[in-house]
This record gives sequence, structure tokens and C-alpha cells, in this order.
Amino acid sequence: MEKRYKDSMAGVFLFVVGIVYFIYSFQIQQTTGVGARTLPQFLGIMLIILSVILFIKGLLAGEQAKADKQDEAHGEKPNYLRVLLTFILLALFVAILKPVGFCVSSFIYLFLQMMLLVRKENRSNQVLLKVILIALVVSVSLTLIFVKGFSIMLPPGITEFLY
Repeated sequence: MEKRYKDSMAGVFLFVVGIVYFIYSFQIQQTTGVGARTLPQFLGIMLIILSVILFIKGLLAGEQAKADKQDEAHGEKPNYLRVLLTFILLALFVAILKPVGFCVSSFIYLFLQMMLLVRKENRSNQVLLKVILIALVVSVSLTLIFVKGFSIMLPPGITEFLY
């Protein structure tokens, strides 16, 4: 089966799952303001939106699927070491989350994960600077959004000044 049909079918399936997930999120007891059902509802909406995008991209991917078949015949083999290292990085993130804090541990995880995904031949000082900047902005932003915006306590660790 062609990739475009697989993507379109996956998009339809995920759309149905997103609708069901969103509907069931209303069964969670709601408090005033941002409550327990806010994140599940947001995730349901995001799943619906992303499934529609996947469906549309699947329909438009005819020529790309042919090019991908040629690349698979001559291209790279899957790198299972990266998958294993990703799980190790996730375990490291969980291990250091409480003592170091969410902000620092998420920065470390994001930095290492992005460096793992950048090809060795593409690594340069400019790429390193971009990775550091992205990891810093994302980790600090997430911390401030959850702590200040949603009033959700995250492990502060060594960054108690942000709380």
C-alpha cells in the first residue's frame, strides 16, 4: 500500500480517536478556570487538527511517495541506536527531574535530544548555538507557562527563583 493511502487512513483513524477523546474529556469534573479537563480537551483538539493535516498531506503526497521509494532503495538504514539513546535520555530526564528541577532537566533533555537528532556532518557552532537557544527558550517558557499561567507546581530544584 502506498504511503499516501497509509497517511490518509491514519488521518481518518486519528480523527475519530480525537473526536472520541475530546467527547470523553467532558466527563472529567471541571473546576473554575483552568481545571483537570483543560489539558485533555486541548490535546483532543490538537489531535483532531493534526489528523486533518495528516489526511490532507496523505492525499497530496503522490509524487513524494514515489521519490521516497527510490530513496528507500538507495538510502539510509534505520538507526536503532538513536531510538535506544532516546529512551535512555528520557530515563535520565525522569531521574534528574526532582533533584535538579523541571526547568534545568528539560533544558538538558532537549539539548541532548536535539544534538542526537542532528546529523554529525551538520553539526557546527551555529547549529550548536541554535540548539542551546531553542532548548533554553522552550524549557523556561514551559516552566513559566505552567507555574505562572496555570498555577501548576513543577519540581523547582535549583531554579526556585522562577517559582
